[in-house]
Amino acid sequence: MSQTELTHAVVLRSVAYGEADRILTLLTEAHGKVSLMARNARASRRRFPGGALEPFGLIEIEMALGRGDVGRLASARLVRGFPRLLGSLECLSEAGGAIELLRELVPPREPDVRWLVEVERFFEVLDARAPEPGIEVRLAFTLRALALMGLSPRLDACGRCGRRAEDRAALFDAGLGAIVCRACGGGPLHLAASTRAHMIASQRDAWTDAVQGWDERARSEAESAIDAFVRRHVGRTRSEG
Repeated sequence: MSQTELTHAVVLRSVAYGEADRILTLLTEAHGKVSLMARNARASRRRFPGGALEPFGLIEIEMALGRGDVGRLASARLVRGFPRLLGSLECLSEAGGAIELLRELVPPREPDVRWLVEVERFFEVLDARAPEPGIEVRLAFTLRALALMGLSPRLDACGRCGRRAEDRAALFDAGLGAIVCRACGGGPLHLAASTRAHMIASQRDAWTDAVQGWDERARSEAESAIDAFVRRHVGRTRSEG
């Protein structure tokens, strides 16, 4: 039997298996995204106390990776919960959309400690802004997650000729993954200068500061552009199961 180790994690998916087991997809600090089997998880309160295998919390797990695709989850405990997030249907919806994206976006078994840091920050912001966080929290987190994967849309200059947009409105082409100046044909999605500024700030390390000051136009324009970009470059949108 493989030796176990301790690491922090968040739950990305939990699926019942057999009479009492669960197969979990976890985003871990030590190994990135992994799949683990939790034997007798639905019956053992000692190894898996309340809240330990639920989404939207930071947990500490005892795990072992084997040679196959699915490792072993020996135990788990809740390290940090976010009660205001859990008490808001809007927060749960936004958090669920982000978790869906992470399941698709993060490659298996490629450790990067930044992932868990950013997910915890995302939960923190939702918790602080509950019960009505606004979709800008998820949009900003999505752009930051794309940046961590090297998939950021280009928003500062034309993706065809390189001409900088400066502080002007721009047209976005989701397929190209960039804004396109009118001289190069433009794009189907309009982004106001303020919308682009919010989106560009969301790609940076201090993305949590970028959730302030969004108006309804910025939310609508950014959501359309981000959903279209994710559909083309990641393979799904928040609304697709």
